[in-house]
Amino acid sequence: MKVTVKLYGLLRGRYPDYEHEKGIKINIAEGTTIFDLIITMGFCKDEVGLILCDGKIISDVCLVVNANEIVEFFSQIPHGG
Repeated sequence: MKVTVKLYGLLRGRYPDYEHEKGIKINIAEGTTIFDLIITMGFCKDEVGLILCDGKIISDVCLVVNANEIVEFFSQIPHGG
């Protein structure tokens, strides 16, 4: 099944040819979780700060991704010290 992934912040730099309007179309297996998708994209969980699925904030990375969803990953905001 296919999902569309959109990237924000520093995560966009990991994909030089990234076009935000189109996002990245990815084929995933049924039962793929948000965490699995983060790893598939080549990110560490700590790099991703905010996650949206079809516009809804997701806090549980064990949530299973559904076909044709738009998943949005926002980079973690560095903390000043």
